[in-house]
Amino acid sequence: MIETIEALDDKKESVEIIMEKMLSLRDPDSVSIDPKEIEKMIETQLKQNDLPQKFSFALLAKDPKKSYVHPAEEGLTYNFYRINLYPNDIFGREVTLALMLPIQDNRTIVDDLWGPMGLSLVFTLAILVLFIYSLRMLVRHRKMLAMKNDFINHMSHEFKTPLAGISLGADILMSKGGQVDPDQVMKVAGTIKKQSLRLSKEVNEVLQNALMEENISKPHSLFNIVDTIKGQLELLQPHIESAKANIHANFSSDKILVNGDESQWQKVFSNLVDNALKFAKEQPEITVSAKSVGNKVILSVTDNGVGIASKDLPHVFDKFFRSDYYKQSNIKGFGLGLSFVKSVVEAHKGIIKAESELNAGTKITIEINAES
Repeated sequence: MIETIEALDDKKESVEIIMEKMLSLRDPDSVSIDPKEIEKMIETQLKQNDLPQKFSFALLAKDPKKSYVHPAEEGLTYNFYRINLYPNDIFGREVTLALMLPIQDNRTIVDDLWGPMGLSLVFTLAILVLFIYSLRMLVRHRKMLAMKNDFINHMSHEFKTPLAGISLGADILMSKGGQVDPDQVMKVAGTIKKQSLRLSKEVNEVLQNALMEENISKPHSLFNIVDTIKGQLELLQPHIESAKANIHANFSSDKILVNGDESQWQKVFSNLVDNALKFAKEQPEITVSAKSVGNKVILSVTDNGVGIASKDLPHVFDKFFRSDYYKQSNIKGFGLGLSFVKSVVEAHKGIIKAESELNAGTKITIEINAES
């Protein structure tokens, strides 16, 4: 009971203190609020929320004389925000905080975004370019891998055939010993010789392309391209007669000088004429020409063979390329001949092109610099 009375006395004292304060508060609007503290709090909140640091504010009381206005910067447009600092106050205090924030110009916002947007665009383009490059390299790698496998398979077959012929001939001679008559010996020896030449030719074809890739060539010198062509036609004469081909040689002059590696140009014409004979029809008609036009020499080899399909024409100078006709026929080769020819022409700063239609023949034209 005594404790209860003491508690009531404490509450009574608290109530009396509150009543005294209320009685002393003659003018509710006179409650002091430090504008500097308000300004500091606003600055802190704006900085924490990454908002514009320029602002203005006012403390508005019922009596305008007792209000406080922070000066605003001229020339800006503001958004206004209001809040009562003493809502539902039992003392009847009414002080409103009015906060004014400048409206940002749209151009300023866009200017602020240009940096991040530009950087994002650069990174996106870089990733896109890298992706496209990687995709192209992957496609190219797969294509080269397929070509390599095709080349290895074909090369194995091409080498296996002459080696089998040589081995068979040797077995015949060894098994029969002295029982083989001279005519049979000559026949077997001829077969071995023929297959050896074929094998040697195929090995040389691969080696020629390897040397061109490594840019291994003899020093250039002046030589007569007409004599070079005539010399190769003479060497190919047995092959030409075997194919019953008609060769037409057209030269604008008996002497057309060029600067280069003559041994490589010998192989160029050997390859071109050999190709014309490979893809010839029953009666091959082959025209080899050389003419001087201004400071250029135009060389060409034209045949009336099976021709090249339009879809294959852009790839005839690609290494290891063999057309569908090439694959389906019994024609020997690795698809390196025209690739080698193009390498030689480009090494001599020349231009080469192919013109062809199916069943209408093919024309290979070469343009190089002339020497006076």
